[in-house]
Amino acid sequence: MSADLNLDGWFADAQHIYPLRVQYEDTDAGGVVYHACYLAYAERARSAAFTLLAIDQMALLAEGVAFVVANLSIRYQQAAALGDVLQVVTTATAISRASIKLTQTITGVPKDLPSNSSSDSPQKLPKKLYSDSPIATLEVTIVQTRIGDSSEGQGKTGGIVRISDEVIALVRANFSSCQRVTKK
Repeated sequence: MSADLNLDGWFADAQHIYPLRVQYEDTDAGGVVYHACYLAYAERARSAAFTLLAIDQMALLAEGVAFVVANLSIRYQQAAALGDVLQVVTTATAISRASIKLTQTITGVPKDLPSNSSSDSPQKLPKKLYSDSPIATLEVTIVQTRIGDSSEGQGKTGGIVRISDEVIALVRANFSSCQRVTKK
């Protein structure tokens, strides 16, 4: 496989861009995307951004630590349908030792884009491929927390864990518009 496939998206203009196509499993009987799928699209985009930032989520899990959503709001503005090509644009708006705040906007592709299907090799997508018309907008706060075994079962979360200086530096370097929040 070629690295040019951009399976995890890319960073451009202080944002992470994650493209995807609406699949049959994402839709209801009318071919319209089920509302909960937008949350899954945003989660995939966050995971892909962490992969590109070289934040090893598997290693963190092995250490008993995970990034989890602490707060989320979503505004649906229009519907996407079966076969639509979408992008999730993620912008980090603030970071502190305890949390990272993100805005994730899901937009669609204009229908009149030229096709590159005649090409035998993967093509890198331009920075500004998609329309600016939002389908859904999410405001997300993620925190790092302890996870692990407990008497009630696996997966119980513990207290919030301080986000490492390395992670903070990676986020700030790739999301240059991100504000560092410090307690006064």
